[in-house]
Amino acid sequence: EERIENDGTETTTEVSYDLEDKISTLDQINPKITYLGIVAITYFLVAGGTFGIEDLGGSIPPLPSLLAILIIPWLWSLPLALATAELATSIPSSGGFLAWLNFGFGDVAAYVDGYMMILVIIIDQAIYPVIGVSYIRYFINLNS
Repeated sequence: EERIENDGTETTTEVSYDLEDKISTLDQINPKITYLGIVAITYFLVAGGTFGIEDLGGSIPPLPSLLAILIIPWLWSLPLALATAELATSIPSSGGFLAWLNFGFGDVAAYVDGYMMILVIIIDQAIYPVIGVSYIRYFINLNS
C-alpha cells in the first residue's frame, strides 16, 4: 500500500495478514481425517434422506411434487456449493468452515459454532435409528 506523507515523499508500508500463520496453526492442531472417517461421515450425513417424502405424493398433485423434488435441492444447494468453493479457494485449510469462522470472526465464534455443530450432529444421528426401526416395523411385525 502506498501513501504520500505531508512533506510530499512517498512511503510504502507492507500490509501483513496473518492468514498463513492461522492456516498453518490450524493444520497443526487438527489431525488429518482418515479414509474410514470420510466414509463414516458421508454415510451418516446422507443416509437419512428425505424422511416423510412418502406422504408428498398423496398430499399434492404429482407434477408439483416432482418439480419440488427436482428444483428445491438446486435452489438450496447451489448457493451453498458456490460459497464453499469460494471460501475453500480463498482460505485453504483442512479445518473447513471452522477455519473460515476463526479467520473471519475469531476464536469464540469458531468454538461456539463447532460446539453447536457437535450438538446438532448428535441430535441428528439419534433420529436415524428411530427412522430405521419405523421402516423395519412397516415390513416386519415386531409385536409378536
